[in-house]
Amino acid sequence: SINSESRIGIIGNNGSGKSTLLKIISGELHPSSGYLQNSIEDISFLKQIVDEEKYCLVNDYIWGVRPKLYLLKKNIESIDKHSQQLDWGWFTQYENEGGYDFEVAIEKNLVQMGLETSLLERPLSSLSGGEKTKVSLLRMILTQSSLFFLDEPTNHLDQESIVWLREFLSGSSFPFVLISHDRDFLNRTVNEIWEIENGRLNVYFGNYDFFKKSKSQKYHSELEQYKVQQKKVDRLKEAALERRIKAEQMENFKGQRSVKKNGGICKRDEGSGSGRANPKKKMTAAKAVEKRIQLIFEREQARKPWIEKKRKIAIPMSSPCMSSTVFRAENLGLKIKDKQIFSQVTFNIHNGEKWAIVGSNGSGKTSLIKTINGQMEKSQGIFTWSKSAVKGVFSQESHDLPGDKKVLDVVWRPDVTEQSVARMMLEGFGIKANLMQKTLNTLSPGEKVKVALVEVILSGVNTLLLDEPTNHLEIRSREILEEALSQYKGSIILVSHDFRFIERVCTNVFDISLNRDFDSVSSWKKNGHRQF
Repeated sequence: SINSESRIGIIGNNGSGKSTLLKIISGELHPSSGYLQNSIEDISFLKQIVDEEKYCLVNDYIWGVRPKLYLLKKNIESIDKHSQQLDWGWFTQYENEGGYDFEVAIEKNLVQMGLETSLLERPLSSLSGGEKTKVSLLRMILTQSSLFFLDEPTNHLDQESIVWLREFLSGSSFPFVLISHDRDFLNRTVNEIWEIENGRLNVYFGNYDFFKKSKSQKYHSELEQYKVQQKKVDRLKEAALERRIKAEQMENFKGQRSVKKNGGICKRDEGSGSGRANPKKKMTAAKAVEKRIQLIFEREQARKPWIEKKRKIAIPMSSPCMSSTVFRAENLGLKIKDKQIFSQVTFNIHNGEKWAIVGSNGSGKTSLIKTINGQMEKSQGIFTWSKSAVKGVFSQESHDLPGDKKVLDVVWRPDVTEQSVARMMLEGFGIKANLMQKTLNTLSPGEKVKVALVEVILSGVNTLLLDEPTNHLEIRSREILEEALSQYKGSIILVSHDFRFIERVCTNVFDISLNRDFDSVSSWKKNGHRQF
């Protein structure tokens, strides 16, 4: 149930039905079974995908929450522009309906999100992923609804925006339900976790860390109860077997009885009839115990605690980089037309180091990755790669793979690896055998990301360039990727806004907003990102 104080986080594997559950609760979809009672009519829903075709400019999209007021605003602007006689009643109506307050609210929230007001006149389709998410959040906030639904709100957001959203939700007075795979964000915003696992919805009260502890305690408690019942079943099985054996022995022990001419039993065998009934009684008792066992077994099978099969991947490396310095950048800069994207970037990456590139949206993180990979032309400075560095690149466009190709055909390269290795890697990310034969256009966004990651991982490289590899990945797959990257013997340069992911994988940080490198994540937390 959802009440006025609910701060709910929904978690679960990709494809488990998290977004579908939100749509059912909001009334967009109807459940095929069960009962749903919803007394709230004004629900605001932040979805993963913005409908770019319906809205031309950002301003149109935001004002879409107040269409009548926006039409009045357009009428006033049109009259003013053409110097026609003004209808002062429109101005009064506009003010009374909160038009000027709405304009102020738009500008105030834009500033808080780190966006410029000039963005309002840009086409929605021209925005970056982070900008689209911020604009969608702004639109949702301005609805002033009674209940908010947020589907992966931190995707594409920079650290500052995540902190802003975190503080906004934490200080809010309205209930909300959100889907997120960001463990730190969940930990700081929600007071209830809904986990969809094995086709069931399990509710835990508390934040994410408390959920982890509660789930572990629940599993071990149920497992202990199951073991106790299994011991009882084993004892009953032994008792049933003992009765059955005795019954068979008694049956076999009785010899052939003599029969009189009139059909009666000889006197010497009198009494053996009643003795002969004993095996039947023993057998009946054995069957009764076995039936009791079956009932207990069926009941306990339903109670046996389910736990997801442990998944793990190991990233292969065909040949290591032979140089001590894998990459070097000195005074590197990029300028597009009249806009300076970044400048004076200087840092060195030594063999085996794992670097995180961090910074605000628009600071040039993705552009830096593309520049050092040769996809964009630098405007100043130099950068060099070791001759033995073999790069594998995962970009934000990597999961835009041919939709008509089958999953296994995308990741398996016979000249590089065995098919069994490709299958094992996909299974490690939770891509089951039936999905491997499906085409990419049938997969969820998270499943497409997994396929794209496996394709890069299996390319036999010794240096990984990863731009937002955790976007759309569920928590379990993030943890699996974390472990694999932390044990990877090669070098890594990655862009991520997931604090825990950076903390568990990276050895160094380059903050492009500060134009400064840090020799550890803890140093960056202390001196660079104080809101960590």
